[in-house]
Amino acid sequence: MRGKTGRVYGNLVSLLTLMKSLPLAYNKDMQEDKEPLFDTIDTVRGSLKVFTEMIAQLSVNGARMREAAGRGFSTATDIADYLVRKGCRSARPMRWWARPCATAWKPARPSPT
Repeated sequence: MRGKTGRVYGNLVSLLTLMKSLPLAYNKDMQEDKEPLFDTIDTVRGSLKVFTEMIAQLSVNGARMREAAGRGFSTATDIADYLVRKGCRSARPMRWWARPCATAWKPARPSPT
């Protein structure tokens, strides 16, 4: 699915470039807009079909998810978002949380003998 994102973005850029290059009142001769539009429609429909089938068969292991969330730093982004909403500039919370996270992930050094 991630590969399809590039295709759809490419079609969007193509259409935006085409529209930008047209004069303001010129809307009669638009042959080049059809191919990226229909390609995007086909791509999105195919992706939705795959996702629909995938989600129908999806099973979630809640205990495993809880365990994984407790081991990592999944709340670091939530905390940074909270601080930004409270008026803190976005770079500052990132710096505040980067140091403790990096320290926690450092491998233990062997003690000198």
